[in-house]
Amino acid sequence: MKISSIAPRIFPIILFLSIAHVLPGQSVNSIQRFSWEGSEYALRYEVVIESEVNRIYQHLVRAFTNIPFIEFNLPPGNYRIQVIPYDFRDMPVGGTEWRFFEVLAPIPVIQIEEPEIIVLTEEPEPAVHVKKDLPFDMFASAAWMPIIPLYEGDGDIFDDKSSLVGAAIRFGMVSIREFFYINPGLDFAVSWYSVDAKNTITAAINLLAQRKLTDSVSTTIRFGAGYTLPVDYETRASAPLRIHTNLGFSLRCIVFAPFFMEAGFDYTHYFTDYVSGCLRPWAGMGIRF
Repeated sequence: MKISSIAPRIFPIILFLSIAHVLPGQSVNSIQRFSWEGSEYALRYEVVIESEVNRIYQHLVRAFTNIPFIEFNLPPGNYRIQVIPYDFRDMPVGGTEWRFFEVLAPIPVIQIEEPEIIVLTEEPEPAVHVKKDLPFDMFASAAWMPIIPLYEGDGDIFDDKSSLVGAAIRFGMVSIREFFYINPGLDFAVSWYSVDAKNTITAAINLLAQRKLTDSVSTTIRFGAGYTLPVDYETRASAPLRIHTNLGFSLRCIVFAPFFMEAGFDYTHYFTDYVSGCLRPWAGMGIRF
């Protein structure tokens, strides 16, 4: 997950930047210390500062630190700052919104574009604002998903005809922490297929075991259970017999964060009077939050 986000996911790190120390005896150029509440999941932080020149912000400083503060010697002017955390895999995971501030002589002043403006004296109280990171990634994806019957069970659920008309959507989460080289997770999938103008919807909940091969490529094994609902026709299978088990495998590749491509297949088995089973290959795209 190369340029991921603990943000731009739904759980970004919110950092309020402030000056914590001003060296005495410097009337024009002073030492400014910017600090933020660190994250236990962050390996290091990238700090980017841009200066305003003719109402256009231009790149000025790009620095890294593995502690939640950094010091700069900035001349008077208008600036903006952004902090980008890197996770334990040393991958950027989104950043804060730009924070605008102004350095005045002889005393630097930080102006935060919030209803509240914080002006710190030479001995400020540290400003601490905390929002903990969540230890998992969330994702959503959509895919083309045909159906290939393997053994059709005398038509209890479907007949012996294959169909290229099908689709699926998935919502899930995967832990960013490894357990025995595996990132466990959970997803919810809804799929649809149509054979001879007969529509069928299935829903399933799956346990996930994701294994990272490189920074941008990973494999996932799924195992779960679901239920099949014929939309505009009747089957001989009773409601309990429409419950199925599901086993799947997929390969995921990050195209450009937070978007990824994924392809795989699902094997579905029904415990009908005459057992039924099908293979559903699929390919699609998704996004991580």
